[in-house]
Amino acid sequence: MGGVNASDILKGYGQSMVDGVESAYTGAKTAFKALLGDPQAQTQLKAGAGAAWDYVSDLENLPYLLGAMTPEKREKLAQAYERGDVETIGRITGETVASLPIGGGAGTIKNVGKATETALDAVQLAKKAEEAANVANKVNGLTKLDGLLGKTIDGPQVTSTMLRQDGKLGEQLAIEMLHKETGLTFKPLQNGSGHGCDGCLVSINGDKITVVVMDAKSSQNGVDKAMNAAGDPLQRLRGWLDKENIGGAAENEALAIQLQQAIGKGADVKGITVKVGVPAPGASGKTQFRVESWPKK
Repeated sequence: MGGVNASDILKGYGQSMVDGVESAYTGAKTAFKALLGDPQAQTQLKAGAGAAWDYVSDLENLPYLLGAMTPEKREKLAQAYERGDVETIGRITGETVASLPIGGGAGTIKNVGKATETALDAVQLAKKAEEAANVANKVNGLTKLDGLLGKTIDGPQVTSTMLRQDGKLGEQLAIEMLHKETGLTFKPLQNGSGHGCDGCLVSINGDKITVVVMDAKSSQNGVDKAMNAAGDPLQRLRGWLDKENIGGAAENEALAIQLQQAIGKGADVKGITVKVGVPAPGASGKTQFRVESWPKK
């Protein structure tokens, strides 16, 4: 493929196919554009798409195709992306063209207004359904998070491969535990030295915006010996966001922008401390967590 392996071009886009219609479109458009620029990949796509090639090769039609796909078909498309199976990508998209509600040949699809409106409606409905589900899940997760305050939770058996206790293991375990117990996904916002927010979350429910700032504190002597988080969560978060070296990676920059916008709109900023009992460096042992309010009440 012009010296570039298909799986290299497509790596990472497969997951976007199952993350939702909107992210599927973004990933598919980027990957398709790359494939169409490579003669060998284009030949494979064309072979898979068959008579639907003219429609499939037009990037403007991707929203309609993805909106018309079932979740199962999008998952198969995702798997083809991850394998770098270009011909299967063409075949799946070509089959979807044939199933669009138009009653005509592939070349006439773009000219049938009702068909494209129907497909675009499917994209928008799926997007709205996903957004509603995400809001409900976060609201439910925040309720579960409140229920964890003051509780001690037994964690998994782990082996610490660290040469010294630098808190990284505890931070990772804290994020995993919170996701398991609440369904919420906390994301770190840290610089290259690992300084910053151990885990941040933004929840938007209508006019109510909530930001949760998590500080993980580890101790190899158990959760009772772990320190309390210092300072005010909002001021600490503002300090981290003001530092120029926070960011760099695209996901870091996106999270920073989301947090800044939430604070600017008057978000309710809450802090929690997750105390983590971890084994000593180089040793194996059970882990334990305690979730506390920050500042501690």
